Amino acid sequence: MFGSKSKRVLTIPLAIVAIFALALSGLSVGPALADGPVLFGDAGDARPALVRPNEAQVIRSRYVFVNTGILFGDSGKSLGKKELPQVTLNLFSNATYTGVVTNAYMDRWASYWIGRLKGVANGYFYLTVADGVFIAHIASPRGVYEVSWAGDGLYKVIQIDQSKFVDHDPSATFAESGKILPVGSLGPTADSGSFIDIMVAYTDDARAAEGSTAAMKSRIALAVAETNRSYANSGVLTRLRLVHVEEYAYVETGSLNTDLTRFRTSGDGFFDTIHSLRNTYGADLLGLIVENGGAYCGLASTIMATSTTAFQVTDRGCATGYYSFGHEFGHLQGARHDTYVDPTNTPYAYGHGYVHPQTNDVNKRWRTIMAYNDRCSSWGYNCTRLQYWSNPHYIYLGDVMGVVGTSEDHRALTNTAYTMANFRSSVIDGNFTSNFIDTDDDWSGIAGAWALSSGAYYRTTGLASLFSSAAPTGNYGDLTFEVKMKRTGTCTSCANHISIRGAPYPLDGSKRWNREYKFAYNNAGQYSIWEVNGASVVALKNWTASASIVVNNWNTLKVVAVGSSLKLYINGALVWSGTDTSLLAGKVGLGMYRDAAAGTLYIDWAKLTNTPTADFNPNEAVTPGVELVGGDDMRGP
Repeated sequence: MFGSKSKRVLTIPLAIVAIFALALSGLSVGPALADGPVLFGDAGDARPALVRPNEAQVIRSRYVFVNTGILFGDSGKSLGKKELPQVTLNLFSNATYTGVVTNAYMDRWASYWIGRLKGVANGYFYLTVADGVFIAHIASPRGVYEVSWAGDGLYKVIQIDQSKFVDHDPSATFAESGKILPVGSLGPTADSGSFIDIMVAYTDDARAAEGSTAAMKSRIALAVAETNRSYANSGVLTRLRLVHVEEYAYVETGSLNTDLTRFRTSGDGFFDTIHSLRNTYGADLLGLIVENGGAYCGLASTIMATSTTAFQVTDRGCATGYYSFGHEFGHLQGARHDTYVDPTNTPYAYGHGYVHPQTNDVNKRWRTIMAYNDRCSSWGYNCTRLQYWSNPHYIYLGDVMGVVGTSEDHRALTNTAYTMANFRSSVIDGNFTSNFIDTDDDWSGIAGAWALSSGAYYRTTGLASLFSSAAPTGNYGDLTFEVKMKRTGTCTSCANHISIRGAPYPLDGSKRWNREYKFAYNNAGQYSIWEVNGASVVALKNWTASASIVVNNWNTLKVVAVGSSLKLYINGALVWSGTDTSLLAGKVGLGMYRDAAAGTLYIDWAKLTNTPTADFNPNEAVTPGVELVGGDDMRGP
């Protein structure tokens, strides 16, 4: 907020009194019955080895086991909304909801399930799993809840009192606002503003309090998902794109102002590498998560940042659920607080948060993401912070969510997106994860017919005696490209492949790409690597028998390419490492060669990350195989 977390407030919210009254009376604040598989199992008397006391914002809590198996299929693949249409969110005995899944997806960081609460107006939920660790946020007019890692296989369910997050530090000072650039003024190669790339650092104290590195990544992934959903809710056109996370061993001061100054300053010995990492990953805006924010939730360097002031810090305890993570980035993007606490009109008179006018209707006591609780407190009650930015053209429970010319934060975020997105150029094209759940994830066929299969796989039946291939949009240089694939059919020697640094057109008579590094395997248990450059097709590695290949079943191929260095992994084993200087950047793709007999190539998922030199390990040992004689890039010997 500029500042935001108070852990101590004297007023008791009327909504909380009502909730406790319901609890004492035995009535349910959620639907009495719910549909779908049950997500949480009661832990009984089980407790983690380290039990942390509840913070002031926690109304009540309990420990549970999380049945993450209902979110994933037998193969470990995250389920789509068709396979998992509903889930029972049994938070407390009197707070059980049916979550209707409206969106399920996966990116390089986590798997996500987002939806609405059945029968609860404007109720919603997020379920996130990163590296096997679960986190959830559930919100409705009846209560705000979070489920997070507690350690030793247990999770902690809490109900949150948002009024405990008191907002600003009146002593904080802020850098001068920046200036926006006209859209298109940087030329055709500039970033469009559709995505603002962010990098998030966190302290070792924050990670320790979260419970693990995976739990910290889950928290960050949830924070980004919440922020992007709030943009979508409010007509904001840009989205945040997480490009990197980094842990720092740092002694926190308990002063957000001190920690933020050290975070953005170079050469002072605290976070010095953050600046080179920013350049490596092309991060426009940077955030730091700390465990001890003192009395506040967050602090931004300025309202509407420049490249040098595009830094913010957020307290871990209110990064999600109270939306402080998105709130602080909102400041950097030009958004201000509501006019009751912040009448300043720089950089935009219309760029303020919004508080619903005074009302006796407890369901209408709300405020938008940039608004404080102060106005509501002056009326003798507290207001829930909603997952919306002020926008007078949007309606919530029958009321507008802003005032034209005064509270239109959505305009500020959209108008500054082009400027923010060009603080650093995106690193070629962005990372992607294609899960092929109900969508082709912007892949398209280059040769042959490609389609979704059962809403969960991308497949082709190929072309007789020809290559078939598919590719996503985008061009990439240094990368890690990983694909899980399976081939059926009788041609055990026929090649299945992934390609990098390619250029498909013009295809030759065999539907082979014009240029590519091609990494192939077959169901005879063999692999090979090829460089295709026009009419030249050269084996960088002849067909080689490898015990790492699982014949007639799923195999995961991963290629790591940094500069001239190339590596191929099959099912986690490094099977080949070599160098070649011919191809430096281009498209990625995948495909198969088919003979006259029928066969099908199935793709479970594909993911790509841009890989800087610092992430490349030249000293890994190669798993040996038996090199063979014969064959070509179509089929093995």
